[in-house]
Amino acid sequence: MSIYTYHFLEALQGAGNQPGDKLVKVSHLMNYLSETVPKTVKKEYNKEQTPFFDFATEDFPVALLRGGKGLPEAGYESVKAETQENIRNISNQVNHGVGIIGDIHGSIIVNNSGDGNIDIN
Repeated sequence: MSIYTYHFLEALQGAGNQPGDKLVKVSHLMNYLSETVPKTVKKEYNKEQTPFFDFATEDFPVALLRGGKGLPEAGYESVKAETQENIRNISNQVNHGVGIIGDIHGSIIVNNSGDGNIDIN
């Protein structure tokens, strides 16, 4: 798994959010990845890597945090160990050819009503 992917999965689980947030928005992903990817690449490999984002759209939600429960008042740090375990499980599934979403078959339809819902059929 790449450093970018690792931090992307962290961000989807709330690492870029504030306590009490219930949604992950594109801006949360961009801000978190812009901060963490360069730091980790520099620390681990002494190299430069800077994610580039070009979104000419409004901010919109991409995920519900913790199944809609949101981050606890203690913030991301209080669920960080759980998040890291989830990321390890995803990585193991990918490494063993299982895939991230398992055996779900169907289509993903993103409605454009602005409410951020994603329907899986």
